[in-house]
Amino acid sequence: MPRKSLRFPRGLRTWFWGSFAVLFITGVLWLVLHYLGRTEDESGLTTHSMEPWLLKLHGLAAFLALMVLGAVYVRHVLPAWHAKRNRGSGLILTGSLGLLILSGYGLYYFSGESLRTWTSYLHDVLGVALPLIVVIHIWRGRSQQPTKDSPAAHRKDADHSASFPTTPTTPKR
Repeated sequence: MPRKSLRFPRGLRTWFWGSFAVLFITGVLWLVLHYLGRTEDESGLTTHSMEPWLLKLHGLAAFLALMVLGAVYVRHVLPAWHAKRNRGSGLILTGSLGLLILSGYGLYYFSGESLRTWTSYLHDVLGVALPLIVVIHIWRGRSQQPTKDSPAAHRKDADHSASFPTTPTTPKR
């Protein structure tokens, strides 16, 4: 029975990297402009004119990334969990993504100044750290895969992929 790989298919990989690249770039550009690109006029500090547009694009990319994460959950997270593969870094990555989603929601809806400040710091730090977390997760997953020459690869009972078939099976009559 053919098995599905835990690797993303090409289309999902493209949407994943594309949406997260837009999120990362718009987030980092916003941080740079917000903290380093401010100017002072007679009324005080002013925001850079690109900040609102970067936030709008960041929000749009976040909605796209949420849809992509739904596909990733079905196509990658569930099968990897059942196959007991790379759970540690997967939990860290999933937790980080969950905190980014919740903090993004909080930045939009929280009203207390102190809560918004801490939510902003959390979102900023996790957003900048996320590429490293993703790279570590990928590296750990690939390093845990047995090579063709490893003893585990030659065992007949070794299952190095998800434990479900690529096509639905129907009982034979």
